[in-house]
Amino acid sequence: EEKLDKHLAKFWFAAKTKDGHKYKVGSLQTIRYSLNRALKSFGHKFDITKRECTAFTSSIKAYEDASKELKQEGKGFTKNHEAINTADLFDIYHSRYLDPDIGPRHLQKKVQFDIRYYFARRGAENMPKMTKTTFAVKLDEKTAMKYVIRAEDEATKNHKANENDIVSGRMPSMVDKKYCPVRSFIMYTVALHPTSEKLWQTPKFNLFPTDGQKVWYGPSNVGHNSLDSFMSKLAKSCGFAQKGYTNHNLRASGVTTLKRNNYNDKQIMSITGHRSSASLAIYQKVASDEKLRMGCALGYALTGDSSCLTKQDEISSVYQQCPRETSCEKSAADLLRLARFWLCIAFDGRTDAPLLNKSDNFTNNETCVERHQSKLGLEKYS
Repeated sequence: EEKLDKHLAKFWFAAKTKDGHKYKVGSLQTIRYSLNRALKSFGHKFDITKRECTAFTSSIKAYEDASKELKQEGKGFTKNHEAINTADLFDIYHSRYLDPDIGPRHLQKKVQFDIRYYFARRGAENMPKMTKTTFAVKLDEKTAMKYVIRAEDEATKNHKANENDIVSGRMPSMVDKKYCPVRSFIMYTVALHPTSEKLWQTPKFNLFPTDGQKVWYGPSNVGHNSLDSFMSKLAKSCGFAQKGYTNHNLRASGVTTLKRNNYNDKQIMSITGHRSSASLAIYQKVASDEKLRMGCALGYALTGDSSCLTKQDEISSVYQQCPRETSCEKSAADLLRLARFWLCIAFDGRTDAPLLNKSDNFTNNETCVERHQSKLGLEKYS
């Protein structure tokens, strides 16, 4: 232990990338946690990441000093990608650029958006490798609900192929046919070119053909650059170029939505594939009904389709689990939520972001309400 402590103390100051550059603090931290996991896998009980570990006092102090030095050199933690503004997310999803009824190109964009959002895809990672069999449509026997699931395992930054269960969420169906992700997925996949196994094939038409052609895509495939710049181009088309939204922002939006709907880290990691040194919860199975309810929460945030909320409670009931709110807790909140929801629908044809958060305490909903009070002749109410 003493010898290892001395080597680690030197290592934290000497560690560099293949190009000879110093690591950023976040990268150095990742290396540290990885080393700690490796040591524990060999049966060592000490923890080189905690100050309480007296056997590694020198290396722990060296790591802290090296981190301070890197921060002073401008190599601090990389700023994480933030979630897309909820109102912007709603506007983007309901824009004509993702309207599945316009044509093959728009349909493909919606399907790609759905898959990135519901399955928390990271950038363009493994997107070009996806095939027709990467995802599959399943039927939940207890609720008769159709949903899309990732059927094949893949290696990602956080998840190694075949290391445990397939990391995947559930993309459930909804009543609103236009925005139903399952309907869009089926429409898209049945129109792919039969000679190509790739999932992302180049659209042959901008509008749906009227001569009865059933193949709308391929056989050429969508390029890596197009997949990589998907969200930035879409945001620009929708008038949000200045926001700088990327594929990572869309991933963050899905995770944020689940957090706001009170799903715990273990449940969320079962979709994202995230790992941490403190927990192996990713390797613990999350029940199918939990993932279905999580998918419904994601669908409600995008569309405002109230059937998604009904399905959440239906799933809980069928699987003999208690809903996240009791009927008494829901009644008053639901009445206020629905009143404000339809008030905005009546005049805007859309909902404001706070209305999409089922657990919201409504303190941020005043903007939507105040905007229409003059139209209704209402005084400000609590």
